Amino acid sequence: MNALQKLIDKARDDGLEMMGIAPQTIPGRGVGVLAERDLDPGTVILAVPAQAVRSLHTVPKSITRKLDASMSVHGLLAADVALRRTAWTEWARLVPSWCELETAMPLTWPQGLRDMLPAEAKRLVAQQHVKFKKDWEMYKKGFPNSEQQVYLYAWLLVNTRGFYYETPALLRYPWHDRLALIPIADLFNHAAVGCLVEYSPDGYQIVTDRAYQAGEELRTSYGEHSNDFLLAEYGFTLKDNHWDGVCLDELVLSKLSSEHISALRKKGYQSDFMLHPGSVSQNNLWIALRLHYSGSGGPQWHQYVDGNEDAEGTLAKAKDMLAVLLREQLRHAEDTLIALQSMEIEQGTQRDILAQRWGQLVVMARQALDTQSLASNAIT
Repeated sequence: MNALQKLIDKARDDGLEMMGIAPQTIPGRGVGVLAERDLDPGTVILAVPAQAVRSLHTVPKSITRKLDASMSVHGLLAADVALRRTAWTEWARLVPSWCELETAMPLTWPQGLRDMLPAEAKRLVAQQHVKFKKDWEMYKKGFPNSEQQVYLYAWLLVNTRGFYYETPALLRYPWHDRLALIPIADLFNHAAVGCLVEYSPDGYQIVTDRAYQAGEELRTSYGEHSNDFLLAEYGFTLKDNHWDGVCLDELVLSKLSSEHISALRKKGYQSDFMLHPGSVSQNNLWIALRLHYSGSGGPQWHQYVDGNEDAEGTLAKAKDMLAVLLREQLRHAEDTLIALQSMEIEQGTQRDILAQRWGQLVVMARQALDTQSLASNAIT
């Protein structure tokens, strides 16, 4: 009996039910979930009872009593995975290896490569570094003979395979740290749009979002995320991702005065200056650009938030400024691609991952500039 079948059998022993689906090894792509029969939209295909969910309540006291009470749920689950290998044997044989995660996850890359990440991915990886360092320091204090790589591997597995979960005990943690590991559910691969993942105090269930034919792969969506987010948090990007966008945080903030930046922070618009294909004039990006042109009368926040033009014409000016920023972004992306080609990197795959992402940003910047040009011509 192989590891996958053992994992399925154990999950069923814990009360998990699969309806019309079968996890299988997909050549060249690892494990995925396929439809065993034709499935209608709204069909429950996986039901995971609460007793099968692994979260804060399942970490043994033999582990938690040696760790700081303030340790994150992420850190505790990683400790459980790192220390109780026999309890995770079948699952551990199916998840990516350390070598695979080391190649794919930017957190493990040399600093020189991390410096070449796009702005959004770089920011997210920096946040990960802070979180991991804090968890590692607590873990090392409780288990002083531990190897950092072993714990980092477990930490990354939790990061890439964890699900949002709520219990009364978890509500005292930040929302992003309310995590659980769910058997079988983490075998679904990601798509920009996929099956629905629903949770309640009784457990989890996954429901089809559309009709599927027998033999077709079923996927879930990890959320409405850009490829920068997916790269930083999961170690991959999607070829077709309608949630993708160009992050202009660094460029926008470089054009604003300290007073304008302070005003944005007070209003809750200090970041997420993303240009998406479907961006509208109420987005954070437009609000920040319009603030740059606010006159002596001060910001007209109502017009900015509503997306309407004001007496000072800040919306039209913001459109002109956006074209300038996009040209800067395009030059930066093209220069980065050239720099990547000349770098000597032991792991060529990492360079390929970066080049693929910057290539996507080049395409999006060019498309956005073409759209801006068409809009300007239509106005004139």
